Amino acid sequence: MVKYQTSSQVERFNEAVTSTKIKDSPEIDLRKALAYCMSKIGLRAENFPKGLDKSLLLQHIYENFGELTPDEIKIAFDWAIDDRLELGEGGFNCYENFSCAYVTKILKAYLRRRNSVFGVQKIEEKPRLQIEAPISEEFLNSEFAQRLKKLGLKIPE
Repeated sequence: MVKYQTSSQVERFNEAVTSTKIKDSPEIDLRKALAYCMSKIGLRAENFPKGLDKSLLLQHIYENFGELTPDEIKIAFDWAIDDRLELGEGGFNCYENFSCAYVTKILKAYLRRRNSVFGVQKIEEKPRLQIEAPISEEFLNSEFAQRLKKLGLKIPE
């Protein structure tokens, strides 16, 4: 009987994004992640990239997605299979061709999803301070008031 380690999806995601980036990982880690992805999507072993195709794929990922982690690549394909990514026509089907273009499609969709859910929230611009009290002539002529004006703050006179 095989025991499977279970963890919440949030824990798995947090572990993935904080692990070693592809650019800093040994190549074997990236190869294992890609083998996982190819198996998960149902790519037949005879269609796994070989030789020059494999070298180009690895180079492409290092150059374009080196800031991701190998575990994030696994998550990207898991999310693609679960239909959590907006992949457009064809979905996650690679049509037996696990190419640079195909991997880019999945990883860019993953990055859009990751950044929209876990990324920086939009910061709403706060209303500027409205000064309604009378302002003294001394303040208006002060060095501080002049700096505020240079920064674009309108001071009622």
